[in-house]
Amino acid sequence: MEITDVRIYLRNEEKLKAYVTITFDDCFVIRNLKIIKGNKGMFVAMPSRTAPDGKRFDIVHPITQEMRGKLEEKILGEYEKQVQDMAKDAQTPLRPAGSLTPETASESPVPANSANPTNLTNEEPPASSPKSDKSGKPPIV
Repeated sequence: MEITDVRIYLRNEEKLKAYVTITFDDCFVIRNLKIIKGNKGMFVAMPSRTAPDGKRFDIVHPITQEMRGKLEEKILGEYEKQVQDMAKDAQTPLRPAGSLTPETASESPVPANSANPTNLTNEEPPASSPKSDKSGKPPIV
């Protein structure tokens, strides 16, 4: 049995770092595995259920240490890769939407002599929005 897909769904919580879905041989899926930050480092928790008496038990789990090792290696490896990719993306400065650089200034959809540069869509305000009088105050209804 081979792990053919690992999907990581990152969480921003103190101990729960991600949910995981794994696929075996492109034909069998297990969802709701968890990557947990424990006292001794990261580990993979199997999907579990709570019994009426409050005890938790795994729904599925590897039987051998060898298989558990393969699962953790593959899942934690994908987790680290995704976290590193996010860190790289966070370091790349993003240009705000609509901002212009000297290279893209000629591509501007709004003419430089536009009378209303804040209204980039050239749409009128909705009819329900109150229009103010010369004092700048909205009308009293």
